Amino acid sequence: MDLVRFLAHTFCCPPFPSRIAAKIAFHPPTPPSYKVKQTQEKGIECIFNEEMCKIEPDELAYTQMKIWNTSLGNRITVMHISPFRRPRCTLLCSHGNAGDLGLLYECYLMLARRLHCNVVCYDYSGYGGSSGRPSEADLYADVEAAWDCTLNGFFVPMERIVLYGHSIGTVASLYLACLVQTRGLILVAPLASGLHFLFAPRKMKRFGVFFNKYYILGICSLGRISKVKCPTLIVHGEADTIVHVEHSRLLAAKARSDITDVFFIPHVGHNDIELMPDFFKYLKNFLNKVAPFD
Repeated sequence: MDLVRFLAHTFCCPPFPSRIAAKIAFHPPTPPSYKVKQTQEKGIECIFNEEMCKIEPDELAYTQMKIWNTSLGNRITVMHISPFRRPRCTLLCSHGNAGDLGLLYECYLMLARRLHCNVVCYDYSGYGGSSGRPSEADLYADVEAAWDCTLNGFFVPMERIVLYGHSIGTVASLYLACLVQTRGLILVAPLASGLHFLFAPRKMKRFGVFFNKYYILGICSLGRISKVKCPTLIVHGEADTIVHVEHSRLLAAKARSDITDVFFIPHVGHNDIELMPDFFKYLKNFLNKVAPFD
C-alpha cells in the first residue's frame, strides 16, 4: 500500500510532468535555517536559526549577501564567501535538494579554505530566503541569476569561475555549463535523469519504456553532458544509496572523454562524500589543472 500511495501521490496529484519532477527533486528545509532582513543601516542581513545551524560571527566576516532577481520573477539569496584576496578561482556552487545556505554554510567555508578558493552559493526558489516555489524551470532560472550575480554583483571575472554542483545541483551546474564559458565543471554525486533517480538501475528497463512514452520527466543531464566543452570532473561514492553510482557511469559514458575525469570512492555515501580525504585530493588535482595558482 505504501508503494501504491507513493506512486499515486507522485504521478496523479496532479499528473503534470513539471509537478512530478518537483515532487521527486525538491525538498526545502521547513522551517528554513535563516531569514533575510534588509535595513538602511546594515543593508542585507542574514539571521540564522541557532537551533538549526551554529555559525560563529567571525566566520561571517568573509561573507557578502545579495538578493537577485530571476527571469521568472523570483528573488533568490546569493552569498559570496571570500576568505582569500587572491583565490585560485571562485566556485559557483549549486547545492543538493534538502539543504539551504544556513545548513550548508560551514560546508562551503570548509570547501573554500581547503581548496584555496572563494565560493558563491545561492538558494533555489522556495529555499531559505528565496521567494517562490521550487521547480525545474525555476532551477534553471535560479542558476542563471546566480551566474549573473557572480559577474555583476560580486564582480568575479568569468575566466575565474568553476561551476560546482552536488546532487540535484549538478543538474543546474551542467545546464549552465552548456550556456556559458567557464574554467571547469565539478559534478558530485550527479543525477543522470529524474527517471533514473525514480527507478533503480535494474528496474529502468522494465518501467523506463512506459514513462519515456507517456511522461516527459525533465531533469535530464544525460542529454546535455555531451555538449559541455569545459574540463569536467565527476566524483561519486560507490555506497551512495540516494543517487546510485550508476548515474555517474551513465554520464561518463556520454561525456567527452578527452576533457572528463571520473572517480568513484569506495565505501562512501551521498551525504558524507564532501568530508572524505580522497574527495579533496581529486578536487585539488583537478583545480591544479584548470585553475593553477598564479
